[in-house]
Amino acid sequence: MKKILLVENDAFLINVYTQQFRKSGYSTTIAANREIAAIRIKNINPDLLILDSDASEEDAFSALRKIKEDAGIKELKMLVLSGFNKTKQLDDFSAPFAAVCVSKAESTAEEIVKEIEKLLN
Repeated sequence: MKKILLVENDAFLINVYTQQFRKSGYSTTIAANREIAAIRIKNINPDLLILDSDASEEDAFSALRKIKEDAGIKELKMLVLSGFNKTKQLDDFSAPFAAVCVSKAESTAEEIVKEIEKLLN
């Protein structure tokens, strides 16, 4: 079973996403913030990090860099959940991991699972 670490602090969204992820066969662990995420990465070695970004893409990647440094890892696949109005591939960010940005406003939990499957397969 593939493991997902979801960094999210909204209880409603945590419930919606984790139910759909588990229904789709993924083990899901929650971290309320980026500092806790770094600790959980060390403990569970997730296949995918899903990071809620309330700010810009650059802020999400700065957070990922910090998480990666704190956890002592080099590679990690990542999906950014954002308030942006467009789902897109983040090709312009040079990093040794797959990353995609998904709009929370335009994507259902089922559509997010499809993006997860693309990243993990």
